Amino acid sequence: MRDLLNWGFNTFDWISPHDITIHDPIPFAADWHYFDMDKKETTIPTADQGRYYIYTGYSISGSIMAYFDKNGGLKTFGFPTSQAKTLSESVLSQQFEHNTIRCDQKTQQCRS
Repeated sequence: MRDLLNWGFNTFDWISPHDITIHDPIPFAADWHYFDMDKKETTIPTADQGRYYIYTGYSISGSIMAYFDKNGGLKTFGFPTSQAKTLSESVLSQQFEHNTIRCDQKTQQCRS
């Protein structure tokens, strides 16, 4: 059972019911407005004062989020397409739709 659940949670693509086309409707959704609030921009705060993008399934936080917000946010970088990864002892990197942000954790300097 554990293996089945792990497989299910690790091998799916999030599809927002808000994006379903007229060819694949969800019954009654339009009548009851179930998914009106389900937008790509919707986020949930994380425990580390970050932001989890429900639509993509990735979060941003810390110096990467500060650089992201200061330099144009979604308009400049797009949505996160990966989690932050440590490239070296002090360099943290995260990929977005339009760019990658790299931050040196020692100096708190970031660049895209």
